[in-house]
Amino acid sequence: VRAGTLGEAMGLLATVPLDVVLLDLDLPDSDGTRTFARVRLAAPPGTPIVVLTTREDDVLAAAALRRGAQDYLVKSAIAAPQLRRALRWAVERARLAAALEASQTRFESAFAHGAVPKAIVHQGRVQQANPALAALLGSTPAALAGRPDDALVHPDDQCDHVERLARLHAGREDAATWEARWTGAAGEVRVRVSAVALDDVHPGVRPILLEVQDVTELHGLRALVARAAAGAAPV
Repeated sequence: VRAGTLGEAMGLLATVPLDVVLLDLDLPDSDGTRTFARVRLAAPPGTPIVVLTTREDDVLAAAALRRGAQDYLVKSAIAAPQLRRALRWAVERARLAAALEASQTRFESAFAHGAVPKAIVHQGRVQQANPALAALLGSTPAALAGRPDDALVHPDDQCDHVERLARLHAGREDAATWEARWTGAAGEVRVRVSAVALDDVHPGVRPILLEVQDVTELHGLRALVARAAAGAAPV
């Protein structure tokens, strides 16, 4: 599908589904970043746009890329194979971005509405806590956010907590599971903590996802069984 002016392009964007837009910034009725801004606004969300111009203008290129262009090509410097490759990669990058956004949305929904108590900790503080964890500790997500993460832990278990998270943050481990005592307004609870490093965007300080299971009753049963076994042992 081809349009010779911005006006024609705006009409096509409203009626024709497109995989990618190859946009000449130097049109008879518009030029520069204003052209890109209008097309970007009219195109369906997520539509990849590759901009094309006759000018060797790094400032214009940077401006288009900042506003969401997938790529920037100069007419005099491209051949057909390069153009096809640029369009193909633009479509693929847009597809991956959409998939990542959908995955992030699913994660956020599961985190916020799931029944499993969870928190994300980073650089020694709670970034987010879900309602299930807040309920377990007799608090609210807002009250837990920003607190030192070791403040949730019983003082006698804090050193172990800090050491385990340090290994995860630094990338020496990717996941770990342990038991500890956590404290809150609701009192002390025995929990099994499952920790997973989320990514390595910030080397050395990776965010950590904590999933917490209340094992207070299970711990009590273990102690009861151990005492019964000790009492039944032959002298």
